[in-house]
Amino acid sequence: MYRIWTCTEVEIIMEDYFSMLRSEMLGKFYNKVDYCKKLVSRLNLRIEHEIELMYQNISAALIELGLPSISRYKPLYNYQKELVPAVIREFLQQNSEFIQFFLQDTLTVHKPRMMHQLLEIMESAPKNSSLCCSHQMMQRSELALTTSSWKQEINSWEMSEKN
Repeated sequence: MYRIWTCTEVEIIMEDYFSMLRSEMLGKFYNKVDYCKKLVSRLNLRIEHEIELMYQNISAALIELGLPSISRYKPLYNYQKELVPAVIREFLQQNSEFIQFFLQDTLTVHKPRMMHQLLEIMESAPKNSSLCCSHQMMQRSELALTTSSWKQEINSWEMSEKN
């Protein structure tokens, strides 16, 4: 039988969740099963499966708030919409170091390479000595044609962006 989570239960599990999130963001190993088992003893009448689902609910709420979440807990969006985000906000107000983690995380996101940068570093396929000469010539000309057509396409994109 499903029981609604109390504010106290959500606060307890929130501390646990953010402890795992901190470890993940710092690249430290943690065992989510151990965290869950420890919570079973702290949360009377809750089983591991319920705790795992709440972890997933917290991930969903964090994503909806535009914040990082634990990658190993896929979001479940059927959570108590009034309670969970409120507890997250309260937790973050009391634990401001997470704001620094979140800011640092957003600053380390790498920009994707532009197509012309990829073409500059692209290498030809290795030569296979077992292929006949005419087949090798055909492969090289196809690669050159593909590369030149991509370069033409990129140039036309870049020109259209400037206009």
